[in-house]
Amino acid sequence: MSKDLGSLRAEIADIDAGIAELIDRRLKAAEQVALAKEEQGLPIVNPKAEERVYARYAEAAERYGIRPETMRALAELLISEAVFREEEIIRRP
Repeated sequence: MSKDLGSLRAEIADIDAGIAELIDRRLKAAEQVALAKEEQGLPIVNPKAEERVYARYAEAAERYGIRPETMRALAELLISEAVFREEEIIRRP
């Protein structure tokens, strides 16, 4: 017998909470990257590193049968938020 709609929606809500937790972990790691960049005098934006992220997301799209444009958009959002946070850290007085 299949699950009822309420149970399925609760499962999705639990998964969403897990995704939010993973995003938080990713952004905290990006904050550490910002500190390392500041220490080493490196620029915040690194196009080569961003291309590696896009490549990983393209591979994941293929592996999991997700539309590539969806994964690209997700990567762009995550990179954008990471850059925002890095700028806050590096430009902090």
